Amino acid sequence: MGAGDCSGMAALYREIAHVLFNEGKDYTFMARHAVKMELTAIFQSGRTDRVAIATGGHESCEPCMHLEGKTFSISEAMRTMPLPVSDCSAGVCRCSYVAFDE
Repeated sequence: MGAGDCSGMAALYREIAHVLFNEGKDYTFMARHAVKMELTAIFQSGRTDRVAIATGGHESCEPCMHLEGKTFSISEAMRTMPLPVSDCSAGVCRCSYVAFDE
C-alpha cells in the first residue's frame, strides 16, 4: 500500500475498527477515519464531486436504510459525516459511499 492509497487506508482503518469493536473498545475514531479515507479516494479519482450512500438494502438496520441512496457533495459529506451511522445495529457501520454521477 502506497502513501497515497486512500482506498487501502480506508480498508485498513475499517478492519482496525472491527478489531476494536470485537474487543469491546471504542472504535469510532477508526471508523470515522475509514469513511474519510473512502471520501478522499473518491475525490482524488477526479471522477465526480458527489457521492451516494450505499447500504445493505433490506438487510440494513433502520437508521441505515433511511440513508440509502442519499447524495452529498464530498465536502458536505466530510463536514456532516452521515457515515458511519452511530446507532447502526451492525456495530461497525457497513454502509459506504459510492461515486455519484448526475
